[in-house]
Amino acid sequence: MEQDAITLLPNKTALSVDAQAAVEAARDMLMNGGRVDVGAGTGDRIPPAVITLPPGKITITDLGALMAEVTPDTRRSRGVLIQGAGRYVTEIVFDPATAGYLIDNRDRGSNITIRDVTFTGASSLAGFMNSPGNGGPQNMAFERVVWRGTWDKVFNLTGSDCNSELVFMACTLIGSVGTFMYSNNAQAVNHTFIGYNLEPNTGNGDCCTNR
Repeated sequence: MEQDAITLLPNKTALSVDAQAAVEAARDMLMNGGRVDVGAGTGDRIPPAVITLPPGKITITDLGALMAEVTPDTRRSRGVLIQGAGRYVTEIVFDPATAGYLIDNRDRGSNITIRDVTFTGASSLAGFMNSPGNGGPQNMAFERVVWRGTWDKVFNLTGSDCNSELVFMACTLIGSVGTFMYSNNAQAVNHTFIGYNLEPNTGNGDCCTNR
């Protein structure tokens, strides 16, 4: 049975509705409001909450369910944190009807951390993160994350600036993948892989490719 409670910390608000709707409601809350990051001097904001995903399986069909252009707040978000209960314990199955990405980070999020989640692509229509960078997305960390199933591109790093300093710690790539990391952004460099398990059954598991 799929879980239906997405917890937003620190106030521990549980969104007990349809699982996909709960994820998107949490995303909307995360991408709006919060305090200004005064120390950065850029006008970026620090999100007001952390998304904690419970044990179990959540099936997502909507594009951009974990991150997308969400109004009214158009400031960049610094320090987004999405965490599960553990690898394989929390699973998000991404099964879109049209080609697209679970995370559509259009220069909105930087210093993103995602940890302790398994992402399963249901078909070659599925992509994990679209990130056209123009100064925003950088210093993203993925800790104990598994990508499995079938994916087109896991990471699509485009744009003219940033998409740099991605860190992968104890992550795993298995299954069928078109390309793990596509990049035509000259600044998408300085990625770090620690204890990375790369075992795709088919496809291109290259860490960085412009193909």
